[in-house]
Amino acid sequence: MMEPLVTSDGREIPLRAVGRRYVQMVMDKHPIPPVPTYEAKTVAGEVEIHRHVVKEDADGKLVGTTLQTDEDWAMWNAYQEARSNAINDRMESAIRFLMCQCVDLEPPPVDQWAVDFIAWGLEPPDASDKQAYKIFWIENELLPDSNDLARLVSRLYVLGGIIGEDQAVNLERFFRLTVERLTTG
Repeated sequence: MMEPLVTSDGREIPLRAVGRRYVQMVMDKHPIPPVPTYEAKTVAGEVEIHRHVVKEDADGKLVGTTLQTDEDWAMWNAYQEARSNAINDRMESAIRFLMCQCVDLEPPPVDQWAVDFIAWGLEPPDASDKQAYKIFWIENELLPDSNDLARLVSRLYVLGGIIGEDQAVNLERFFRLTVERLTTG
């Protein structure tokens, strides 16, 4: 059994590890698109295919590129957006998988939660979607404190083999700052 996550109010949340290959299989459902390419003729007349390159300095200023036309730039911009979306989807699916598999607790029926959904006119989570129900419970009922949630996410990334122990502190700090930025406007 893994060391449990201890919340800021002293509750122990049992965790279990999951195989890194499972996490990779989940992430692979969202492939990163290939870098766009261009063709170049060699002196001998052969056609070579090369990846496009866009180089920027530390300030984000363009210092070199293989992109030549408006069409090239449109293709590059579409690639960058697709790449960003794929990375976001990969990480979201990984964390959802890890929450469901590594948090070694199951949510109780919604009528046993701290919030009375019906009394407040709120839509209770759909218990028929077991994954979404568990994730909603973890995020809103089990760990409503954003610091606890940040610690859980970093621990899950370690348990899933996505990051090493040494990187967990930085991920936790990043997650906490992101949540604070999103919730404070």
